[in-house]
Order: sequence, then structure tokens, then C-alpha cells
Amino acid sequence: MNLALLILGSITVGAAVAAMSLRNVVHCLLWLVVSFVGLAGLYLSLSATFVGLTQVLVYLGAVAILSLWVLYWPFWASYGAFYDSAGLWDGTRTPLFAVRR
Repeated sequence: MNLALLILGSITVGAAVAAMSLRNVVHCLLWLVVSFVGLAGLYLSLSATFVGLTQVLVYLGAVAILSLWVLYWPFWASYGAFYDSAGLWDGTRTPLFAVRR
């Protein structure tokens, strides 16, 4: 148990330092996700199941994915993926464009 805590703690701290020190925003966000996973692993190894699963659900499922989506929104919009030929927003093609690229 102590070895697992040491490994998970070092992964969490190392990923958090990498998330704060890198210059690329996408790389920072990906290291933040690794830090969230390490923190959830720490909670689960300490028998805090509800807190660990909440960490995964809220922070990984909502915050990290929403942050990635917000970061890539200008990239997708610059290619006209969200608008049809008349300049109106076309929400039907948006998921298809994300999968196609």
C-alpha cells in the first residue's frame, strides 16, 4: 500500500509540474488529465471510493473534455465546419467534422 501511494503520488506531482511548466496549452491540458487520474488513483487506494469516482466523473469527464473542446473551437470554426453555405450555423455537420479530421 505504501509503494502504491508513493508511485501514484509521484505521478500526480510530476504531471502537475509538467502541466504548469510546459508552453503548449494542449500538452498542459493532457498532463493535467494525467494529474487528475493520479489523484483519483490516490483517492481510490485510500478507500475513498466516492471521492475517487467523483474526481474521475467531474474533472476528467467534464472539465478536461470541455477545456479541450474550447481550445479546438477556433480551429474548427476557422475551417467553416460549423456554418453552411449561407453562413448559418449547422449543428448537424459538427460531430461529423470532428470525427472526419
